[in-house]
This record gives sequence, C-alpha cells and structure tokens, in this order.
Amino acid sequence: MTAPVEPKAELGGRLQRPGSATSTMVTSFQQVLGRHGLTMVTALAFALMAVQFGLDRQVALPAIRLPASLYLGAGALMLLFAAVFWRVRGMLSDAQQWKWLAYLLAISAIEEMAFRVFFPMFLSHVVEPNISVLVSNALFAGLHYVTLRWRLSNCVWVFFGGLGLARLFHETGDLALIIGVHWFATFLNTPTPPGSRRAIAGAHLVESEK
Repeated sequence: MTAPVEPKAELGGRLQRPGSATSTMVTSFQQVLGRHGLTMVTALAFALMAVQFGLDRQVALPAIRLPASLYLGAGALMLLFAAVFWRVRGMLSDAQQWKWLAYLLAISAIEEMAFRVFFPMFLSHVVEPNISVLVSNALFAGLHYVTLRWRLSNCVWVFFGGLGLARLFHETGDLALIIGVHWFATFLNTPTPPGSRRAIAGAHLVESEK
C-alpha cells in the first residue's frame, strides 16, 4: 500500500513557510502570477526607469553572443527534457503544465533583466560594482521570501544562485545564456505549479487503492 502524501507536499509547499491563522500558503498558479509575476514585472519596470533616469540615455539590452539557432535548439531540448521529466516522475503533462513551463521562461527573462542587468547597472553609479551586485541579489532573494513565502534557507540559496548567475553574466555578457540557465534551474526546483502536486498525488493514491 502506498504511504499517504504529506499535506505540505500535496499543496506544493516544499519551499514555503508553513501557513498560519493569519497567513496562507501560495497554492495556485493564479496566486503565483499575481503575487510574484506582477511584482517582478514591476521591479523590472522600476529598474529600467532608474537606469534611464540615472544615466540620462536609452539603454540597450546586452548582446546575444551565440547564433540564434543554438538558443532555439537549446529551447527545444528543454521542452523535450520537461516532457520526459514529467513522464518519469509520474506527473501530468497537460496544458496547465506547459503554461507553467512558459511562465518559468518568462519570469526567468524578467528576473535576469531586472536583477542581473538593470538594478546592478543603476546601483553601480551609487556604490561599488561588487556591492551593487550583492544588493541586487539580496533584493532578488527577499522578494521570493515575501511573494512566494519561501523559507529563509531557500532564499539564501536563491541569493547565492543569483551571485552565480551574476558571475556567469560578467564572464560571458550573454543575457540569453543566463536566462536559459535560470529557466532550467527553476524548472528543476519547481517542475509543476502549486496545487498540481496534490491532484497528481491524489490520482496515484486512488489508483493504488483499487
């Protein structure tokens, strides 16, 4: 007989702080879009405006270093990897899952532009460049604590992961590369939207009891 799934895992709350009488966990795709997605879009907008006002000139995105065909190929491999990953792990691969994968790509692009490009670019005119990277990544990690209710320990890992991406961007200057790395890492960390784990686990439990 299959052991019952822990409630926290059912809700997709592996990364989150436990709910309480005054605060609830993020348990749906819509909550992620509203709480985290819109916050990060706003952060990107403020970062871009800050750079433009601070430097008094238009800002162009960093160049893509490799042929576009390589990025398209890598994207296709990512889609194949996701499909195989879901199947091996016994997860559904319905429209909601593919929307989640597309969202992870979009939020990876938004976060990289905001916290690895524009915020450090602006802050470097106020503090030392290394400090600007630390501050930007601290803000990046802190927003995960607030919007997604992640545990502090997970936010610390996000901070150091952000530093690694900042280092990779410094070495390569390739925005598309760090977006792809971010997308892949985020998928491995959260391969399904909140709430879907419960449905999948429940289906498996019902099947095992037949």
